[in-house]
Amino acid sequence: MKPYPAAIANANLGETTVMKVKLILPLLIAAGFMGTSLEAEPRSPAKEGSTLYLKAKERYKQMRIAGGVSSTDPDFQSFESQFYEAMANKVELPSTGMAAGAVVFRDTHHGFTVEVPDNWSLEEGFSDDSLDFVVIALSPEEGEADPFIENMNILVETMGERVELRDYFMWNLVGLMEELPSFHMHHKSNALVNGIRMALIVYSWDLEKEKTATYQYIFVRGKKGYVITFSAEPKNFERYRDTFDRIAASFQFSD
Repeated sequence: MKPYPAAIANANLGETTVMKVKLILPLLIAAGFMGTSLEAEPRSPAKEGSTLYLKAKERYKQMRIAGGVSSTDPDFQSFESQFYEAMANKVELPSTGMAAGAVVFRDTHHGFTVEVPDNWSLEEGFSDDSLDFVVIALSPEEGEADPFIENMNILVETMGERVELRDYFMWNLVGLMEELPSFHMHHKSNALVNGIRMALIVYSWDLEKEKTATYQYIFVRGKKGYVITFSAEPKNFERYRDTFDRIAASFQFSD
């Protein structure tokens, strides 16, 4: 296995906790956990967008001021167009989830189920304020020399108001750009999964100077935002992609 990032390894955490932190690092960043908090605020006029939209816009503005966004990068309105490009690019996921014998994970608090391969291991997640890392699933190690365990995790984030998919997509994307200087978008699209409209993004970033491929499904329901994140070594991404898609296709609300 790769050594843990220095900032995490030096935190004197238990091995299990360190592993969980490493696996959800992209998700922590995407959710703004390492940046601006999401305290409830009065709703802004409709023409200006929701509170979350305005937070994302302000965050992007501060990035430009601080030099975290180059002068050649688009302004926020142009940057926002990436969401509409994703919505215009509809993809079809497998019509069924995992094959027979899959493990069904059921979360009664948030009211959903998801299937994972029966040879994957499930790790209990943890909560922090409005963020609930519900479950972490790990693929089997492929021998002692396997440098990376492909994995999946699900985040549920409770907001102070009803959230729209566009705004939650923008908040996550700005957070990724801010916290991951090596962030590079490769694909954006959308899919309808059991009646749920999901935005899909594929991006790469550097973890300990090595590329990591990340596949995220972003969606909302009421006052909650959801992110299903899959991570793999770039060379193994296509080999795991069908499994990732089938796990996502199995997600459904049970309430």
